[in-house]
Amino acid sequence: MEQPSFWSSPLAWLRHKPDPEINVLVLCQRKTDIHGKKLVNDLIRDVSERILKTSQINITYVSDLSIYKTPTFNDQDGTVDFDGKFGNNRWTRANFKQHSYDLIILNTCPLIAIDMDHLHHYLKDDGIIAVTTYQTGSVKPGQRYHDINHLKSTGYQIHDKNYVEIDRGIPDAILYQRIRGKRKTRKTKKKVFRK
Repeated sequence: MEQPSFWSSPLAWLRHKPDPEINVLVLCQRKTDIHGKKLVNDLIRDVSERILKTSQINITYVSDLSIYKTPTFNDQDGTVDFDGKFGNNRWTRANFKQHSYDLIILNTCPLIAIDMDHLHHYLKDDGIIAVTTYQTGSVKPGQRYHDINHLKSTGYQIHDKNYVEIDRGIPDAILYQRIRGKRKTRKTKKKVFRK
């Protein structure tokens, strides 16, 4: 819908609220292989639309392609929107705006290496983190690679007391939200002054 001009209709201009951007960040996943062939893009878009209940989304793929550049896995090289290591570093701060993402998908990420406290800075207040294991070879949207029960039985889930699992009826992704107001605190010893 075209935004009304302030000069032609001031009241309509004030009432008009542009649709907010719905942003999805996908970590640990390439968009295409070295030959330009799409990998799990359809599955990522499908699960994003089911979680966010809209098709009007912007998806950004981030991965450190250097991990694929080995003599054994040369054919695993490919393309992403941002090539680098997402985390608590200068590169991340320069390329990504904090509190901008409605959904962050950790697809086959090594969860033990993910800094969940830092990841939270890039989610919107009510943002969601999804854990998935889509891999090349899963052909159709909606066709699950691993369901929630399989993910949990293999221990592939987030263990962080600041996050709680939520249920939105998505059988092929485990969803989490940060507990509002929850912050990690460091215990300090009380000083006792003796006379």
